[in-house]
Amino acid sequence: MATVQFSDPEDFLEELEQDKERVERKIIRLCFMYAPSKVSPNIRHLSVVATALGEGQVIRLRYYCGDVWNIESQDKAVQDEAEKVKKQIADGCARLGLEVRGGTITE
Repeated sequence: MATVQFSDPEDFLEELEQDKERVERKIIRLCFMYAPSKVSPNIRHLSVVATALGEGQVIRLRYYCGDVWNIESQDKAVQDEAEKVKKQIADGCARLGLEVRGGTITE
């Protein structure tokens, strides 16, 4: 299955707008994704990931928000950015008549 990859939320929403009639079941999967750092076991990379299926391809946004260090004062800006982007995607999908659910689609 082919994947169309985006790193900018606006580009992702623009693609969905152009192909919203082809999005299977009108469902977008949206979640936070944490990945371990290779530098330290205490650091995790935080991204917002949104995916949709459309006519044999996955449409995917992976927006890197920053690193989480488990230090509340330092992590707040990264977590706030992640929440802002997640809301931007959810609001854009609602405007397009697409339902947002948790999780992600993998090939």
